[in-house]
Amino acid sequence: PYAEGGESIPLTFTLLNRNSAALQGASITLEYKQGIGTQDEQEKVHEKRDLGTINQNDNKRQDFTVILYGSEAEQREIMEADPERMQLLAESVFKNQFDLLLQLASELAPERDAFLVATSIVGLVKVYVDHQPLNQYFPGWQPAFAQPETIAAHVTDLLLNGLIAK
Repeated sequence: PYAEGGESIPLTFTLLNRNSAALQGASITLEYKQGIGTQDEQEKVHEKRDLGTINQNDNKRQDFTVILYGSEAEQREIMEADPERMQLLAESVFKNQFDLLLQLASELAPERDAFLVATSIVGLVKVYVDHQPLNQYFPGWQPAFAQPETIAAHVTDLLLNGLIAK
């Protein structure tokens, strides 16, 4: 949500344990840049919350309230992070999902570069999801367009069939 500089913004995280065993000593750490200016000038805030034990198929919810200061229309992106963090995200957090996407891309379009197809899929979905708060106010928008199944079906159809009329 958009907030004026200095206003409190509520954030809620829900951690679902899909493992076959309980997660013991679970915690969540929220790290964000509170101020404006260069990265060295910005005040970094670290908030750690202990969640305790999360049993198999259970979830724990944790609420945070953050206060951000920035300039008008400023957007903070995940890609503003340092190279070490990007490598950690790529190799630890997103690797398995991206490997599956590469495999799917190779199967769907063996004559095309799998990396380019996979990143194109990510881009199509990410831009659509990122713009949902705006899209809902455009003519023609329907509530079903916010559903993951609808987005997936549209992106799949667009990739497989292009803009050719059915």
